[in-house]
Amino acid sequence: AMLKDIFMGNMSHSLRTPLNAIIGFSDLLMTMDDTALPPEERQNLLQLINKNGLDLLHMINELLSLSDIEGQSQLFQREVTDVDAEMRQFAAEMRTQLHEGVTLELEEPVEGMRALLDKKLLKVVTMHLLDNAVQHTKEGKITLTYYVKEGGMYVEVKDTGDGLPEKLKNNIFGLLSDRNTYTHDESQENPGLGLSVCKAIIDRCNGKIGVRDNTEDGRGTIFWYWTPTEILN
Repeated sequence: AMLKDIFMGNMSHSLRTPLNAIIGFSDLLMTMDDTALPPEERQNLLQLINKNGLDLLHMINELLSLSDIEGQSQLFQREVTDVDAEMRQFAAEMRTQLHEGVTLELEEPVEGMRALLDKKLLKVVTMHLLDNAVQHTKEGKITLTYYVKEGGMYVEVKDTGDGLPEKLKNNIFGLLSDRNTYTHDESQENPGLGLSVCKAIIDRCNGKIGVRDNTEDGRGTIFWYWTPTEILN
């Protein structure tokens, strides 16, 4: 329950912000005469309503995935999984959301991979990291790589995006470990929600999750996770 309490504390603020925007801007549009606002101002308000609506949807999706994880009965239903097929599917889904000019590449292990794992958890964590990369990458490319390592599966999402804000570097997953370390800054797009869900899952799988600067490309970020996984081939 602690996970959910901390998450909800941060969430209530984060949900209120876009909701206030949606209600405020739509009120404005409804009360003003059509001719009172120049068309481009009007368009601008509509775009803001739309963007805040999407932000809200995004956060609600994260909340739902968290409550799925918290209901432990569904957790760790491991099944034989064609990891290549799953990863291709994730990449295909995310390609529809890339900023213009950005590419998403998938680097598969040479011999293909089948493993015993919980497909839903694989999806929640991998898609969160991809989604994070997509949101913060306006040019260049995102690369999803996975392979067998030390008796488990290692997955990495590399991007050439904005990079990690300095003040979040040491504590990007810290939302869960200490109620006071995660402060919401209006100007900083909220990075903590999806990542906290990922950390909760990986911790329960006895895995590791981390982040570092993408020094290979000289810009951007690399998020990675490793979980002990029974590899079948």
